[in-house]
Amino acid sequence: MFKLSPIRKGIGVEVVGFDFGEAPSRESVQALREALLARGLLLFRGRTLEPGLQIAFTFVLGGGVHRCSAPTRVIPQFPEIFRVSNRVDQGNLNNGLYWHSDGAYLETPTAVTLHHIIRPTADGDTLYADLAGAYDRLHPRDRAGFAKMKTISQVSSVAHPLVRQHPVTGRTILYVNLEPSARIVDEAGKQQPQVAAFLREHLNRGCYRHKWHRGDLIVVDNFAAAHCATRATPDALRVLHRTTVPGQRVWWRGVSQSSPPEEIAEPPATASRRGPSRS
Repeated sequence: MFKLSPIRKGIGVEVVGFDFGEAPSRESVQALREALLARGLLLFRGRTLEPGLQIAFTFVLGGGVHRCSAPTRVIPQFPEIFRVSNRVDQGNLNNGLYWHSDGAYLETPTAVTLHHIIRPTADGDTLYADLAGAYDRLHPRDRAGFAKMKTISQVSSVAHPLVRQHPVTGRTILYVNLEPSARIVDEAGKQQPQVAAFLREHLNRGCYRHKWHRGDLIVVDNFAAAHCATRATPDALRVLHRTTVPGQRVWWRGVSQSSPPEEIAEPPATASRRGPSRS
């Protein structure tokens, strides 16, 4: 059985001794799901997963897997893998260089994200912030003001409240999307650009900075933790594989905090698909 070791106060736990070579038991998956809800972020080290295995693990842990749109699809035989790189011919270029939770432009946002480093570099760290902790650190005056605001995505015009509750734990969080094209507006619809600048600094101060090592895999609860990539220069090749769980398919959908997770669905037969060999 694997062990759980906290990474830092408020966010993150390292999963030590997990065996990706064997199908996880229902008890193991439930323990991982509970740890993800409790800590917002799971870190696995030391195993570079083939794309099919990452997809299968995403499905088992989350309940479903997004497929990339045609313009962002890099590995044709694995459309579930969103490939990020510091070289334009190797993947989507330096994606996500701002604080956000994945899928904030969707009516039902992305629930869970998996970041898996295939080729790390000396730069290209990723920052992770505890969204409940970020809310708790706010001055009461700012809490009251932010509760009346929402963020509007320019691409889809979907709006989400800046302050909301986690769908399972009920904790109050700052639900951020600081994409340059997104707008934070007050209850009158007036844009508040100074709020985005404040939140950027606020999240930077309390964040966990992850220095990637080959084979690292981080699972993120997008309602508990936001993330922000840092730029990686093209001097050495960096490759990260991202998979995401649709909000409509996540295992916790409709589950109360006191009830057990839903039955584990069988993953699709993706692990047997041939793809790039391990790096």
